Amino acid sequence: MNGPPPGVASPGKPALAYMPLIVLLTALAALGMLSTNIYLPALPVIGQALQADAGQVRLTLTVYLAVFAVCQLVAGPLSDRHGRRPVLLFGLPLFFAATLVCAMSTSIEMLILGRALQAVGACAASVVGRAMARDLFDGPALGRALGLIMTGVAVAPGFGPLLGGLLQEGFGWRAPFYAVAAFGILTLAIVLRALGETRPPAAGPVRLAGAFASYGSLLGSSAFLLPALATSCALGALFAFFAGAPGLFIAAYGQSPTEFGLTSSATVFAVFAGGFSAPRLMRRFGAMAAVRFGFLVLAGGGALLLALTVSAPGLWPAIGATFVFLYGIGIVNPLTVAAALQPFPQRAGAASALIGALQMAGATTGAALVNLLPLPGLQPMPAAMLATALLGLLCMLVRPRVAQLA
Repeated sequence: MNGPPPGVASPGKPALAYMPLIVLLTALAALGMLSTNIYLPALPVIGQALQADAGQVRLTLTVYLAVFAVCQLVAGPLSDRHGRRPVLLFGLPLFFAATLVCAMSTSIEMLILGRALQAVGACAASVVGRAMARDLFDGPALGRALGLIMTGVAVAPGFGPLLGGLLQEGFGWRAPFYAVAAFGILTLAIVLRALGETRPPAAGPVRLAGAFASYGSLLGSSAFLLPALATSCALGALFAFFAGAPGLFIAAYGQSPTEFGLTSSATVFAVFAGGFSAPRLMRRFGAMAAVRFGFLVLAGGGALLLALTVSAPGLWPAIGATFVFLYGIGIVNPLTVAAALQPFPQRAGAASALIGALQMAGATTGAALVNLLPLPGLQPMPAAMLATALLGLLCMLVRPRVAQLA
């Protein structure tokens, strides 16, 4: 495919008509999230196998997240300057090779190095996946396409740990890395065969210094900044949930790790439901109303969980509140990302990279709030979820309207 298929950018064209393309873009965008958490159930075993303490093992995650965040700010401008495909053809082979380094590590230092290089490759794929979506879709079609893509990306946190735990129990701690490497090389093969350059020809070659300078202009535009901050707040709420959920479901409600993994997998369907609802809500009520509704649902789920941590009525009400919360995530995430990307077709790479960096900052903040809020027991997690959701809603209340999505 050498550029957008005919009609993809048409506002009236249903995104489902291009499902193979959307599946591929989802795979690219999800690579980073999948690599983040599929190996988490194996962390204790990794420490034993590589004779590393818990702090050293946690560095494999911390270094990955830090490198991923920084490299996004480079990958976006590079894709605007040189095109999406060259950045992909650099990032995906690097990702594959680095994941093999992780799988074959014989020391914790080797694993940390592999994770850092893996983050560079995963970052390139994730940034370019979002930028390609903006290249190929426009208007309501962009909202529908990103609804499907971001819903697919959200599956990784739900199913990743369960899949990683099963692989680790069956084949050892290296197996999750080999599985991710296989996913990476399969994605590369499909890209080589089926995906051409998508950067708009009108964009032309740009100076790299100017591409980096575009971050300043993007941050100075409320059309970008407010929806980008809103999606970062949504990610903050989500990662606050990730940080505190094991303590809630395992420690407080007595679930086993396997039961917790199954619960996480089941709740992913709430994200699916929200993602599929988002374009329908947008068409019926308008993009702004849909985003506001999503944040209200998001905040409602956090408020319900906060009430449950005070009264502790039982496991099933907590699962129900989690479904409400994740349904809101499914609505908010694609619509806010689409709103931030929509006005900037010539800078889609830089905008995608900056969104990713802000999302990573929001995720880090949300997870940190769980440890920082001076509240008793399990209350910090839902309190952080509620606070970040309300902050995201405030961002979208400040802005007059979401850019040209409805």
